[in-house]
Amino acid sequence: MSTLGEAVAALQTWLFEAALQPALYALDVANYTEPAYEALEWLIWGVLEVAVLYAVLRPLEALRPAERWGTRREVGVDVLYTMLHRLGVVPLAFFFLLTPVVDAAESWLRLAGFRTLNLEELVPPLASRPLAAFLVYLLVLDLADYWRHRLQHRFEW
Repeated sequence: MSTLGEAVAALQTWLFEAALQPALYALDVANYTEPAYEALEWLIWGVLEVAVLYAVLRPLEALRPAERWGTRREVGVDVLYTMLHRLGVVPLAFFFLLTPVVDAAESWLRLAGFRTLNLEELVPPLASRPLAAFLVYLLVLDLADYWRHRLQHRFEW
């Protein structure tokens, strides 16, 4: 797995230096170089993830489909959503749209005396156990994402 990680890191650096960084400077948005570099890694992993999903799940679905569809065209929305989300378009849009709002709200709350909440303060032993903290954050964030997804279906978002 580390070899794959090293290959992704090398590709990320090469793409950034050869294409993305010059584009950022040409567009006069060089102040976004750090988040753009991180977003590029998200994009690379997303492309790999979509490729693996297609290579593994598409043949399995053809052999034993979970649902019967009248036509393959009905799957288009799911495919489009997966592509937009896994390739980083949705997170990138949220970054540009919500970062200024979140920063302003967080600044206002800090000035008003509110502090951000983190699990290490709620469960102090997590502060000295990074793996346990990671697993707890993973569980909490995955649970939150699960309920967000359920609410999307409930309210037909």
